[in-house]
Amino acid sequence: MFAWLVGRKRILTWDRIQKRGFSGPSRCCLCNSGEEDQEHLLNGCKVAQLQWEKTRNLFSSTKRNPQDIVHTLVDSGEGKFQSKIVGRAWSMTTGFNVWNLWKERNNRIFKGKSSDPEDVWKMTLHQVRESILAENWAEEEWNTSEAKADILKKLNLDQGMIYQQAKKQRQSMALQSHAVYRKAPEGFMKLNFDGAAKGNLGPAGFGGIFRNR
Repeated sequence: MFAWLVGRKRILTWDRIQKRGFSGPSRCCLCNSGEEDQEHLLNGCKVAQLQWEKTRNLFSSTKRNPQDIVHTLVDSGEGKFQSKIVGRAWSMTTGFNVWNLWKERNNRIFKGKSSDPEDVWKMTLHQVRESILAENWAEEEWNTSEAKADILKKLNLDQGMIYQQAKKQRQSMALQSHAVYRKAPEGFMKLNFDGAAKGNLGPAGFGGIFRNR
């Protein structure tokens, strides 16, 4: 969703906020050396440039457009690599880069907290790794060259971990399929609830039942 907003140039950087009549500091809070707009924050800022440089080092190449972050996102498709799993990591890294830059910017403005650029990069690596582990991969999708295998090694991923995670997911699903209702402890009540919606912004509803046994 955030990448979609970036593609439409709709994120609320200071240049857009000021156009709505609000006053405030227009300086980029990540580098304090440039006016904050979308292109600067996600592409031109020295903190952003560091994230893209680390991306280039990890994948040994990048399609980053230094003048247009939207083109960078559009060109981040998985087809760049023969290995599907490496391609997915590449695509996710691009998306998480812009997302974590935006979160770091907001943490500094609204929470008064700042992270070292290296920690921002580590968060991107963690998110990519966890996202890949959450998917099911066939053995042939893992096959890759030695160079691309090194990329996965840097992400702390290996074939055994992928299959181990898939096994855990299957076990979890098996347990859920045999779930049984347990009554509420004495002195407590349980709420079982569910909800549904018909289409985006369509009719919706929810309901539940309280139980003390």
